[in-house]
Amino acid sequence: MNAIRPDTYHGFSTSHIIADTRAGFVIYLKQDDQYVLYTKQGESLSSDHRTRLESQGVEKVYIPVAQKRAYDEYIRQHLGQLLNDESIAIEERAKTWSSTTQDMARGFFEQNLPKATLRIRYKRFEDIVGQSTRFFMEPRALKELSRFITKSGKGYGHGIGTMVYTACLLQTFQPDDLLLTSCCLGAILHDIGKTRLPADVLSKDPDILSPGERAMLDAHPAIGVQLSASIPLVPEAIHCVLFHHEREDGRGFPSGAMADDIPFYAKVVSLANSYDNLTRGKSFRPALQPFEALKVIRSDKGAHDPELFKRLVQLLSEADLA
Repeated sequence: MNAIRPDTYHGFSTSHIIADTRAGFVIYLKQDDQYVLYTKQGESLSSDHRTRLESQGVEKVYIPVAQKRAYDEYIRQHLGQLLNDESIAIEERAKTWSSTTQDMARGFFEQNLPKATLRIRYKRFEDIVGQSTRFFMEPRALKELSRFITKSGKGYGHGIGTMVYTACLLQTFQPDDLLLTSCCLGAILHDIGKTRLPADVLSKDPDILSPGERAMLDAHPAIGVQLSASIPLVPEAIHCVLFHHEREDGRGFPSGAMADDIPFYAKVVSLANSYDNLTRGKSFRPALQPFEALKVIRSDKGAHDPELFKRLVQLLSEADLA
């Protein structure tokens, strides 16, 4: 037994012990105020490990805080297996997905990374998205994910939220995996151009911006495309970044493209972006409830494809969100 301070350990759910994997960290059990070695670093884990612990009522296990990075990498590598394990409560799977993706997205928006590192991070995110698409199809997934994706007020949090709604809405068209993954990545990065704008412009209500400030804000899709040149984005993902503020009536920006000139998948990202923005609190207004956000979107005639809007309403209704 180890009589070590509790703050030197990181606890995680027993359900995160994934069968047929090898852990790059030591796992401990907590008994009273003591930590007891359960598995050694590098030991192979099987379904029996988790089953045995759950049968004993053990809900949480522990690793040394110094090995938290190894644990995060373990979850990242095996996220698809965890998400598709229906024996794990969907609430737990949604929470794990949200924390994993937000930690990774933070690197895109808050760190000035070298191009080579940025490409590596992007590839890892691409893998995460590819592992997640089946989970998005579960009927309760959207409702559970919505509990977590609105909590972060940061740009990457909005990117994650837009990606979730994009994925769920786009799947109603039964796209191939490549298009779905590409659009999800474009949705995550759709506002990356805002990282080059002054904070005081971003914190203002867009309706009270000066003409100069408005021009800066309207440039962020084009800036985002420029920044994405360091990442191997496919054309569909680039379209999602560039067109996410275009409108059906041609009154959008940066190009004023009309309905027929906007790819349908970019229209999906645009609608997902609007909905997530409205249901996410801002410094100048509180978050709207889903039905309030839908009312605002519906009243903005000419902004979004009516058929897409109907699909969003149905999707949220089926998820018991509206």
